[in-house]
Amino acid sequence: MPVKGSQSTEVLTIGSLLFYSVILLAFFVLGCSEPPSPSSPPHDDVISIRGRDNPPTLDPAYATRTFDGHLACLVHGGLLRCNPDGEIVPELARSWKTSEGGKKYAFEIQPGLRFPSGNPLDATAVVESWSRICRPETGSSVSWVFEDIVGYDRVISGELRNLPGLLIRSATELEAVLRAPSATFPARMSMPAARIVDPMAIEQAGEDYGRHPRALGAWELVEWEDDSHLLFRPNPLYPERNDSIKGLRFDLIAKDFSASARFETGNVHILNPLPSSQSDYWKEFPTWRKQIHPAPQLNLYYLGFGCHRKPFDNPKVRLALAKALDSESVRETLYGERAIPAWGPIPPKLVGSEETIPESSPLSASEEEILQGLTFEMWFPDVDPTSALVMEGFQANLLKHGVRVRLRRVDRTAYSAWRREGRFDAFLGNWWADFPDPDNFITPLFVSDSDSNMTRFKDPQVDNWAEEARGLVNPEERGALYRKIGRRLREQTPMVFLWHLNEEVLTQPWVIGYEPPTLYQGTLYLRLGISK
Repeated sequence: MPVKGSQSTEVLTIGSLLFYSVILLAFFVLGCSEPPSPSSPPHDDVISIRGRDNPPTLDPAYATRTFDGHLACLVHGGLLRCNPDGEIVPELARSWKTSEGGKKYAFEIQPGLRFPSGNPLDATAVVESWSRICRPETGSSVSWVFEDIVGYDRVISGELRNLPGLLIRSATELEAVLRAPSATFPARMSMPAARIVDPMAIEQAGEDYGRHPRALGAWELVEWEDDSHLLFRPNPLYPERNDSIKGLRFDLIAKDFSASARFETGNVHILNPLPSSQSDYWKEFPTWRKQIHPAPQLNLYYLGFGCHRKPFDNPKVRLALAKALDSESVRETLYGERAIPAWGPIPPKLVGSEETIPESSPLSASEEEILQGLTFEMWFPDVDPTSALVMEGFQANLLKHGVRVRLRRVDRTAYSAWRREGRFDAFLGNWWADFPDPDNFITPLFVSDSDSNMTRFKDPQVDNWAEEARGLVNPEERGALYRKIGRRLREQTPMVFLWHLNEEVLTQPWVIGYEPPTLYQGTLYLRLGISK
């Protein structure tokens, strides 16, 4: 019987869906036989970037979605930031260093910094800003960013107002004392939650601060019209401000087709991301092909197994299913160069990612026997046609080995809720990094007590290694241990590692200095300019 509230999937075959996709694409291309003409640079020197939907807030305490967090980082500076390549670099700090094997972090703040209110941005402001996130009355869901700091539990419980592990050495010197050595701490400090707010601005604006933020970030919010746009200008107080343009305008366009149409008419100058359904169209024209910027992302797409349910509580069953899936042919057919194979849980560029293709072996006779007659369900969210194609490809792979799979297309809300409740045999999932560190892929997805461990995988060995790796500040030692964890996970197979999906960004030819980031908080548009 169908599970109550689910939608029984009646999807087209891969061949038929690809056929219709080709027809639609051909129709689109034939309707636009002439290549679109590049727009002229804007007279007001304001560059327009496509945004999707209206952000609920720009307060770092509550900006939990990708777009909200990105905009919050534009308005609020942090001691550290993530650059477009995913490297952690100083921002409002002049420098930072660690001691005692990663248990203490000392920051030297740039002297003379001031908020727009005139208040100094000093060590006291940092302590207040970070402690505010942790106070129970704030009600922030991202206080975990500071959980490593001594006394975090006493602040989150309401016993103390300020984090006692933050020691003010002088106006420009701050030391963070952690409960245990942590290599992830600097990366976490690049997140929106660690951006610094002005206590005076918070007090004056009250609950409206998220709509009217004023801080020391690279950009100032000038105008916000719901479901239309947000306009920013360079912050004159920011040390590395962009003096090349007069503003950034994020035009809120929900539909991909509408966004592309506005790009063609010159009303949008940076199409981020370039919709995958339209990528081939733009690549038809040499003028526009060179305006497409690849944007490697820190993510993992996977097929997760319900390790708490029979027969998926048996690693041998999970491994046999993983071997039977021909995920490479599915990837090449549906994504091409936009996705690269996932050889392990950690994306390329991060410490601990696989450096060589892991050895694989064909299905053994005993594994083929395990698969014969196996029947189960695979769930996927109703978000785009490609997800259905992926799952149909896997369904066909497994059928060749005697495995019958029922596909369940579920609306996004039910999919999220039921997955958390563990009502699945297998599901299509993905994970996008919050901060550029391998721990952000290992601890949430595989540690036994993690709320994000949707597969219900439990392995004391992985738990112990993950804890050890978090405390290693030596990159070589960390990398070796994370690769060891990856090998263990391939053996235990709580999920099949599918691919890392990259994005593309299309810009007008006169846009210069655009740097596609690997993470949503990875660019402040400091080099963005206009070629005239």
